[in-house]
Amino acid sequence: MSSSVAIVTPCHNDGRYLLDALASVRRQDYPDVTHIVVDDGSTELVTLEVLEAATRLGVTVLRQEQSGVVAARNHGINHASADYILSLDADDRIEPSYVRRAAMLLDADPGLGLVYCLADQFDDSGKYWAWDLPPFSLEQEIVTNVIHACVMFRRVDWQTAGGYPPLRLDDYGMWLAIIGLGRTVTRIDDVLYHYRQTPGSITHRMTEEDSVHALAEVYRAHPQLFLANLEAVIRDHRRTMQRLRYLQHRYGRVEDLIHGAAARMKRVRRSAASLFGSTFTEGH
Repeated sequence: MSSSVAIVTPCHNDGRYLLDALASVRRQDYPDVTHIVVDDGSTELVTLEVLEAATRLGVTVLRQEQSGVVAARNHGINHASADYILSLDADDRIEPSYVRRAAMLLDADPGLGLVYCLADQFDDSGKYWAWDLPPFSLEQEIVTNVIHACVMFRRVDWQTAGGYPPLRLDDYGMWLAIIGLGRTVTRIDDVLYHYRQTPGSITHRMTEEDSVHALAEVYRAHPQLFLANLEAVIRDHRRTMQRLRYLQHRYGRVEDLIHGAAARMKRVRRSAASLFGSTFTEGH
């Protein structure tokens, strides 16, 4: 008997995109899938109409006052009774085999906690491009998140970890919490997830200082995990500094050459002007 899967989708005024997400879920080739959409206080008519249509198609639509994406995810998962959860944002899409392949991996390995896949990105014009995420390693994940948001995990692990944390980088915090339970991670090396780039994406809205504070929130939420892997953090810092020194040495010399060439050109122009008069500088 196959394990049950619930796909949880937060939605706040995403009606123009939600139809694509709904269609990609309906195309899944896995037999035991439910789709839960959490309406996070939507007000736009088109979104309300799409949500009503989704209800008629058998999608479970939960409604809450606008509380943010983290609260919406947790509300949807709390309502689910499935063995496994797949998080899918309202403006993204998944390939028909994603649920089946991810669930099979979780079924086969009781120690496995997170299953994700290769992904690409696209925009409203229909243009697609590669999303070059590095392969997963614990050392890599400790210093920067290499796992996208569309991941399948065990509902029991979500419960044990206390749910998605109230952080700006909530998915990163969630993955670290599950890894902190001793679970392993695997990636399906096929593109099964399509991430839509929109101006409203959180990474577009973050300034550099916002990013610093968001990462600090994650680090503070998992002090023991980061302390246990402090060597990885130090190694990453040293590699970054070495790379910066190399670039400064290499391209700093190029910059010096450019400035030197510009200075020489000015001297040539001045010499030519003294020989041929102001017409030289005006014509050149």
